[in-house]
Amino acid sequence: MSLLEIAGLSKSFKDRVAVDNVSFSAERGEILCLLGPSGCGKSTLLRMIAGIETPDAGAVFYNGDSLTGVSPQNRGFGLMFQDLALFPHMDVYSNVAFGLKVQRIDKKLEVKRVNEMLDLVDMSGYESRKIHELSGGELQRVALARSLAPSPKFLMLDEPFTSLDRTLSESIQRQVRSILKSIGVMSLFVTHDSDEAFTMADKLLFMDNGQVVQVGTPEEIYYRPGTEFVARSLGFKNILQGVTQLEGGVLYIKTEIGCLEINAENSCKFADGHRITLLIDEGGVKVNHLLSEEVKSSNYFHGIVISVSFHGTAYEINTSIRNSSFVFRVHVDQVGAPISPGDEISLIINPKFVRVLTQ
Repeated sequence: MSLLEIAGLSKSFKDRVAVDNVSFSAERGEILCLLGPSGCGKSTLLRMIAGIETPDAGAVFYNGDSLTGVSPQNRGFGLMFQDLALFPHMDVYSNVAFGLKVQRIDKKLEVKRVNEMLDLVDMSGYESRKIHELSGGELQRVALARSLAPSPKFLMLDEPFTSLDRTLSESIQRQVRSILKSIGVMSLFVTHDSDEAFTMADKLLFMDNGQVVQVGTPEEIYYRPGTEFVARSLGFKNILQGVTQLEGGVLYIKTEIGCLEINAENSCKFADGHRITLLIDEGGVKVNHLLSEEVKSSNYFHGIVISVSFHGTAYEINTSIRNSSFVFRVHVDQVGAPISPGDEISLIINPKFVRVLTQ
């Protein structure tokens, strides 16, 4: 059995199901990230694991023992809230020491532990600072030190970086991940931001409408999103419904923009007439100005440029595909002559970048 086991947790509020039969596990030192849109049940699930909410069904197990009926303060779990919940009338030392005072540990051990935690988060020398004197990043680190000071068996972080600007948030995320990995505490990080999730997590749990819909490493989920919801949450736009079609021993997918050939790994899985959902990666498309002498392959399409925008490392081109209402998005380095709205272009899709989402 894994160190932490979440078994069939469910919770409803009146006529709304917030969490619906959620199960997963975590190992010692593992950082999990619960990812999903606002209102999908992330925080409710976190509160049930912490013992703040009582589940309608299911249970939480730690090291094989059920925590049903165990109060939040007796679970030995730490929780870092979105608003940080630091005490403004206390200095940094008193905030970090708060959980230790609740445990009533020896004063010398308290001082030693607070100093260790402040050193860990690079805040040594800030003991007497007032909370209102700290920057946003410093507040995050003090909150983390306070959460870690009582030596929690499991640490939960509920969207702790939402108040920070993007640059500071990214820096703090890397620091927090490094700290958590260095001390080996098992953690669950909750966010609606996929960039945060990919920075922080060893394992992602995608949540939608109260259910966990896909679990995997960041790499597994990025390269093999299991559903249209997960793909769109990761920012992919080129998602099409299709039907398999066998021609001369080759499998094609008939879609609203035309027939697509998919890579051999996927093609062997399907029979003729199978309905599937496809994702076409924006980076797997070759773009050229339309040339009459081009050799047209099964993955060749004629489009008209709707818009072009620059995104630092690449240009994003939105294109209307001939004879369909589908708007195709492509990421490319600028090609030859500049491409502008209204230009006719050819799109050649590499089969390796066509992924099957559902079967």
